[in-house]
Amino acid sequence: MPDELTYAQIFIEDRTEKQAERFSNLGASIEGQIAQLEEDMRKIAEKKSVTHDQDLVRSLDQQLISLQDMRTRLLAQPYELRLTETRYADLITQVEKAEVREKPVKPRKLLKPPWLGFLGRWWL
Repeated sequence: MPDELTYAQIFIEDRTEKQAERFSNLGASIEGQIAQLEEDMRKIAEKKSVTHDQDLVRSLDQQLISLQDMRTRLLAQPYELRLTETRYADLITQVEKAEVREKPVKPRKLLKPPWLGFLGRWWL
């Protein structure tokens, strides 16, 4: 029986796998967004280099600054994601296997009434 998985172990392993997959998907999504922003920034820089219209150049500069700000924020997210992943990685652990008793524990009915009577008279 020591090789058999308990329900708790199965639950822990399943949850760990799901969390790892979720964090991996989020990381890939962030990397994709960063790549898309860098491509957009490259295109804007190319447009800016070939145009001579000052209004268009100003507009492209504003767009470029906005994209650079978004890229900066996105570059910080993988680190935050790693911190979150480590924070939630070991929330559930199995300390020891639960033991089932042959004779269930029952309340002590004989001790309750005398104590309740004593406490009731003392309290009032």
